[in-house]
Amino acid sequence: MIFKQGIRFFLSSLVNTISGLSLIYLLLFIGTNDYVANISGYLFGVIISFFLYKSYVFRTDKVNLNEVLMFIFVFLISYLINFLILYISLFYLNNYVSQLLSMVGYSATSFFLNKFFVFKK
Repeated sequence: MIFKQGIRFFLSSLVNTISGLSLIYLLLFIGTNDYVANISGYLFGVIISFFLYKSYVFRTDKVNLNEVLMFIFVFLISYLINFLILYISLFYLNNYVSQLLSMVGYSATSFFLNKFFVFKK
């Protein structure tokens, strides 16, 4: 079960990543601050990911307030990991690579926390 969910998470994360990273890179291209571009892309992606994770990855039924609140909490924790990786990597790498690297940390954190705390059956 976790393997299938992992594959579905990966596929839906590709959609989410392409959407969010495209917005981040577009904002960077037009001169937006790294951190503003980063949070903008993630806020855009979090909306997409909630519905993809709920309906496609973890296949849970109704939306309830507790689930939404837990999802937001998981997003905040995952984003904190992302932000820390971004902050540190910007000292050593260019901003495009740093943004991509920080996404990896975000994705791993998000999968496990969503699997075991938000969309558990």
